[in-house]
Amino acid sequence: MDDDFRCDDCGSSKFETIVHYGSYISACATCRQGPTTSFMAVAPALTGIYRATLIDDDWRHLEQIYEGQGVGFVEAVRIAAQSGSRVLIRPIADGDRRHD
Repeated sequence: MDDDFRCDDCGSSKFETIVHYGSYISACATCRQGPTTSFMAVAPALTGIYRATLIDDDWRHLEQIYEGQGVGFVEAVRIAAQSGSRVLIRPIADGDRRHD
């Protein structure tokens, strides 16, 4: 996420994204407030490397489903979200990537 994007409620520049049924909530990582829109509308503009994780209603991590970028990332998120799963998307730095 862009460092110039700041939460109106607490001023934090740290954001997380949840995808659920093709919609997403971009929420402040500190206070959990934020706007919503369509994931499929913004997915083509995502150019970074991301980690997608299934989460429960309390934001607890259940399972990582994808790490990377491009069509494979968008498709993995779309399939999981379309089935009703909540998918947390976080940008990751290249040094934080897993190399299994």
